[in-house]
Amino acid sequence: MAISSSDEDTVVDFPNSSPPKQSPLETDDDGMSYVVAIVNTSIRVLNARLIGILALMGAIGVWSLAAIDPSGLRIWAAAGYSLGVLLPSLMIYSRKG
Repeated sequence: MAISSSDEDTVVDFPNSSPPKQSPLETDDDGMSYVVAIVNTSIRVLNARLIGILALMGAIGVWSLAAIDPSGLRIWAAAGYSLGVLLPSLMIYSRKG
């Protein structure tokens, strides 16, 4: 199909310069960024106390087992857990503030 002279008058040549920069597409804010921020903040708060809480729960469990059926080995295991795990984790917790 041949281009007629009337079509040539309406056609605009492509400019030699670079195309205009496009702005980045805006994403729809569905509140997910707020959820991620809240989760990250709660993890930071819980992380400072989580080690101490887990060590305390473990010590309660070990000492409960030692109290239900006391034997020398269970008492030594509970004491070892308390001195080896609970005490250091509570000292770390207290130094973190």
